[in-house]
Amino acid sequence: MTVLDVFCNEFKSRSEEYYRLNIDNGTIKLIRNKGLATEQTIDKSLLYSTLIKSGDCVVNTEHRHEPEVGIGEEIVYQDDNILVVNKPCGVPVHPTGKYYYNTMTEIIKNELGVSSLYPCHRLDRLTSGILIIGKTPRAAAKYQTQLKQNSIQKTYIARVNGEFPLGNVIVKGEKKTELQNQRKHLLISNGSHIVLA
Repeated sequence: MTVLDVFCNEFKSRSEEYYRLNIDNGTIKLIRNKGLATEQTIDKSLLYSTLIKSGDCVVNTEHRHEPEVGIGEEIVYQDDNILVVNKPCGVPVHPTGKYYYNTMTEIIKNELGVSSLYPCHRLDRLTSGILIIGKTPRAAAKYQTQLKQNSIQKTYIARVNGEFPLGNVIVKGEKKTELQNQRKHLLISNGSHIVLA
């Protein structure tokens, strides 16, 4: 396979024209014997016909802007071992996908001037709520263990359109298993509970 073949077959989110343009302008490169005395960057004019060999390194350099997030996190509690923050909706907990700097851990590390933080659990990017973050691996492990043993209980409050029925709502089947696997306890604002039957 050539470099173009690899990009067109494996990374289908972009067109062949896009990859040809990037090969032609030099942002996609093929480096043969990378890190060795015989290292050689293959001339871009040869990338359409040169087959990739074992040990070759394909480099794709792209300039991207990370999506902005509306940040307004609030530190609810802090001691020598943990931080407890109120994570706003729309902010990932840790670097993932197209987010690196605009994540809770990276923003707080920057604000506090620390090199490492260890989330004890995660909240989806679109979920707001309390997030426990260890300042050390040991502190994080302690709280992760407590969460697994249900010594600390997570409660999810859901907003629904319309009127949610009073009393308990029984969830069965596949959805029950999914909620059990996620150890979720749902409390609806009118006092109803989701009961896993």
